[in-house]
Amino acid sequence: MKKVAGICPFCGNNDEIYLVTQKTDATIKNQLVKYVEKICRCNNCKEEFEDGALLHDNLLAGRDAYRVQNHLLTSDEIAQIRKKYKLSQADFSLALGWGEITITRYETKQIQDSTYDMVLRLVNKDPFMFLKILENNKNNFTEEKYKSIEENIRSTINEETIHEIILDSFKNHYVVYNEPSPDNGYTVLDIEKLNNIIGIILLKTNYMYKVQLMKTLWYIDYLHFEETGKSATGLVYEHKKMGALPIGNNELMNLPAVDVEEEYFPNGYMGYSFSVSKEFVPSKISKVLEDIINKVVKKFENKTAKEIVDYMHKEKAYLETKDMEIIPFSKEFKLNKF
Repeated sequence: MKKVAGICPFCGNNDEIYLVTQKTDATIKNQLVKYVEKICRCNNCKEEFEDGALLHDNLLAGRDAYRVQNHLLTSDEIAQIRKKYKLSQADFSLALGWGEITITRYETKQIQDSTYDMVLRLVNKDPFMFLKILENNKNNFTEEKYKSIEENIRSTINEETIHEIILDSFKNHYVVYNEPSPDNGYTVLDIEKLNNIIGIILLKTNYMYKVQLMKTLWYIDYLHFEETGKSATGLVYEHKKMGALPIGNNELMNLPAVDVEEEYFPNGYMGYSFSVSKEFVPSKISKVLEDIINKVVKKFENKTAKEIVDYMHKEKAYLETKDMEIIPFSKEFKLNKF
């Protein structure tokens, strides 16, 4: 429950207004859907109410719950496809041969049917098909605007090609770890899940340096293993001078959830700072994993790289493995008090 600015329409109170989330349900297109809504509660008169913004958000939450239930893209997922091509809502609609405000409606209130959903999924998966669709709808644009949209799509193709090459390289590191084992914490690597976990970590911080992120991942994986018997990500870690380091760590910098910047320091060293991509939309994770992420981020967010490395060097899992060896997940390597 979070205190918010506002005036109660029932008693006029403007001091004790709180934002409350609660589970609810609604019938949408003859289907019962369950979702979480946000409402304002006045602690003075105990009445509950919605302002215009909350009403809009709650209606959208209900419609997105319907979409998920019927295997349709959510409003955020539609927006992410459009943003991938760096297009306005109107330009995206017209490029697809739809009405100018169709995408605006889908991102705000209207639920798309399965045919439109299939087209959106197609252009998301296949930019070359999007180029063909754009060509068919060329007359919707001036020549200048058409060229601009075409360039955006071709730029996305180039970016995705490079991205796929990098991810393929990352996957190749893990070919030998395609079965659950002590090396991967009995979890086979799932890149989409890993991307989501890293994105959620970075959402909780302003930024992280590489050492912070790599050690944060190791502690999240090990705490998750201690609690559930399985690591969270499936990453495999090696014993390095700076502590545990996941195999293929350089490729992690190219995951969609990550924005990376080079930083140069007065001593002449160059480092990498990680922040969450503006396009990242988190997926739901378990309560156990969420609590562990919060715990580890809070532990290390204000620590220097040296402090984190020194802390990890005292872990039994690190002390009992040698340089370049895999640090296995083992109940014998219980973490120091965290």
